[in-house]
This record gives sequence, C-alpha cells and structure tokens, in this order.
Amino acid sequence: MNAGDIDAFLHDGYERVVRAVALATGDVDQARDAVQEALSRALDQERRGRPIEHLGGWVVTVALNASRRRFRRRSFEEQLWPRLHPGAESLTSVPDVGLDLRAALRGLPTRQREAVVLHHLLDLDVAETARLLKVSESTVKSALSRGRSALAVALRPQTVEQGG
Repeated sequence: MNAGDIDAFLHDGYERVVRAVALATGDVDQARDAVQEALSRALDQERRGRPIEHLGGWVVTVALNASRRRFRRRSFEEQLWPRLHPGAESLTSVPDVGLDLRAALRGLPTRQREAVVLHHLLDLDVAETARLLKVSESTVKSALSRGRSALAVALRPQTVEQGG
C-alpha cells in the first residue's frame, strides 16, 4: 500500500464503504468516524512498514470492529445513564427517522446485518465476506439466507384491510 492507494480509495471506495458501515451500524456519523479511524490506522501501518494487501477490505474490517467497540460502549453507557441521571431523558429518546431498509437492517442480528451489507452492498463474494468477518463460508451463507428472509418479511408492503 502507498499514498496512491489511499488516494484511490478515497476517490473510488470511501463513500461506498461509509454507506455499507452505516447500514451495518445504523448510524452514518458513526460509520464516517469508524472509516476515518480505519484510514488513520492504515496510514499508521504504512508508516511502520506493515503492508496492507487489500486496503478496501482492511478498512471495512477495522471500521466494523471500531463500530462494534463503540456500540458496546454506548450500550454500557445507556445502562448506566438512569443510575447516573435519575429522572433524566433516556439517551435513546431521539426519534428514528431512518429509511425502511435501514430500520429493517437494524432489526437483524449483527452477524446477519454485516453479512448482508458486505455481500449485497459492497458486492463481496461469500469467501471475501467470510474472510472479513473471520467466520466460515457456511456461516456467511447461513447469515445471508436468514438475513434475506428476515428483510423480506420486514420490507413486505403492509396491506390495509378495507371494511365493506
């Protein structure tokens, strides 16, 4: 990897990876922060002389890991909030105005959500998705199957019965 690789990634892959991480995490700002953190770490790796073979995949992996850490920290903070601030509004009281797909993805278990986003949004094959998530290909196939089924149900148009 060299500075040209990072420039090419910023030009060709950055927004796509941010969108994918945002769909996996449910938060665009968090996704941007995580991808920027990953790029910062990539530059650090370059300075230390540690080559990165596939920058895009590396950035996705590091960004998802950073997002998971932030999610765990946020969950912990949300559990402590009522104890530290009795009677105060919840940290999660901000209304959700996201798209149906984003909401449906948020309803999936983490592994399914990440597999669906990597495979379908980033067009990664099953083997590459498995490598990035550090699981077997059969685990990815199972997560994709279950995730697609759950999304099909969640995104199915609701019909309103008309009385007569």
